[in-house]
Amino acid sequence: MEILLLTENILAEENFQNKLQQLGHEVFVNKSFLQNIEDILKFKFDVCIISNTISKSRNERILSKISQGNMGLLFECETSFGKENPYISKITWVAQDDTLETIKEKVEYAYNVKEDNFVKEDNTEKNLNLSSNEQRVFSFLSASENEAFSREKICKHVWDGDCTSSQKSQLSVLVKRINRKMKENSILTHEIRTLWGKGYAYSRID
Repeated sequence: MEILLLTENILAEENFQNKLQQLGHEVFVNKSFLQNIEDILKFKFDVCIISNTISKSRNERILSKISQGNMGLLFECETSFGKENPYISKITWVAQDDTLETIKEKVEYAYNVKEDNFVKEDNTEKNLNLSSNEQRVFSFLSASENEAFSREKICKHVWDGDCTSSQKSQLSVLVKRINRKMKENSILTHEIRTLWGKGYAYSRID
């Protein structure tokens, strides 16, 4: 299962991310989406988890945007905010100190009831239709806006192992495809930039 974890503080989610990964999920911890919430709908995440590092006012804006999507929703939060939110009919709450079994059950519940959580809308035209590797590259880079990552580090993340010359060549192709799909789907605020001698960075277009 592919899980998007929205947070204001990526480092604060490390332990929770590890628990989700122990359960076999692919976890994309992301901060930059908070500035461009509508972009979330262009990717095929199964479940979105909203961190308790995000303010109540920003939570409301996030929900108003992703309510059109078709993904499960979890709140990593201890407050009662959201129970009467007009955009959702069911909410599951999850805490970082929950047991693995509890987290597993809540993630599966959120995924299974996702069609009831949101008002359904046809988002086919908004979907980027990224391949598995394209989404791995995009999610890795977009999690840290403007931060440069070497090709070696990105390759190791995408292919879970050593970085070969062939993989570096494939990475270049993946980046070109992602940028093309972003433009084709009117994501014009950001792009993946090639920084010679440094690697790649997900950056805002000036």
